[in-house]
Amino acid sequence: MKHSKIVLAITFVIIASVLSACSTSSTQNFHDLSVDASGENMPMGTDGMVTGLADGSATGNFTVNENFKEICYSIMTKRMTGMTEAHIQVTASEEDVVVFDIANMNMMNESCMNVDSNILMDMVEQPNKYSLMVHTEAFPDGAVMGSLK
Repeated sequence: MKHSKIVLAITFVIIASVLSACSTSSTQNFHDLSVDASGENMPMGTDGMVTGLADGSATGNFTVNENFKEICYSIMTKRMTGMTEAHIQVTASEEDVVVFDIANMNMMNESCMNVDSNILMDMVEQPNKYSLMVHTEAFPDGAVMGSLK
């Protein structure tokens, strides 16, 4: 009888430890953002070049972790080749705030990177203030663009 009480007490301690660990990890702030970018209705480039790959598109899913100053991303492109740059910018000023490593960029890219926590918090609070833009060799001023949501 004593043995079963000890086993029961140990079981409760283990369960309590697991629940405590789960509740501790849930205090981290995770926020999901997404974007559907296209080449339609893009503005004229600053140098007067036509922008926007009419049938190109990109979808992005972003998970922001404010505690670790990190953004994890998955970007999928369609009908785009020769990518030269991908970034999140402040739409109004065109200031790049998150620049993705596209050295090996193809149709699907996933990774995580550190970003200034002030930028991440602002992105979460005002997502449509920011846009994802992807540039290609054929469209150096921008092939596709879309606002975060």
